[in-house]
Amino acid sequence: MFKGKTVLLLSTLSACLFASSSLFAQKLIVPQEIHHADKVYTLAFTAPQGRNSKRALYEYTTNGEAVEKWSSLITILYEGNSKTDPLDFSAALLKSLAATKPEPISSVTVENGHVLMRSVYEPDAANPVYESNVSKSFHGAAACGGLLQFQYAVKTPAGADQSAAGRQASLKLVNEGNASLAAQLRDSAWQPSCE
Repeated sequence: MFKGKTVLLLSTLSACLFASSSLFAQKLIVPQEIHHADKVYTLAFTAPQGRNSKRALYEYTTNGEAVEKWSSLITILYEGNSKTDPLDFSAALLKSLAATKPEPISSVTVENGHVLMRSVYEPDAANPVYESNVSKSFHGAAACGGLLQFQYAVKTPAGADQSAAGRQASLKLVNEGNASLAAQLRDSAWQPSCE
């Protein structure tokens, strides 16, 4: 199961995102592998849509990592039959990020019909690493008649220098890496496949 600070973000989003439904939505073809960032990610965890949940969650790891011990992770959050447009989704995402404590360093933009999110969580007692997240949303026909959020996360160990200056230098490097990950995801050709 997906571990990390983005669990709260995804849980909060589920309350905000998925408003209305369509009777004729297509079905998402869940990939068994995803090629991203010069790695092959394999489906490692599934929480499919069911009677009690309109949302499905798919998590992918690389190099045989267990989901609980990931160093980089792809998460697909899918809501079939949803008519959430990019502006509504970006507003819900901003609200969710603001409600996350401690609030991550983040940004949300809408480009070419996709909501692009960047967030960086700093180390704390419960999670002593930096967690860098980027996501790209797909809406309507591009998301098999629903809403799909493709999220890529990377963990980075805290630097050895834990002085204020050392932490600032580490945070700067993680933020620069996060910006690069966001640009890579923005420009990625990956998109959902539907049946």
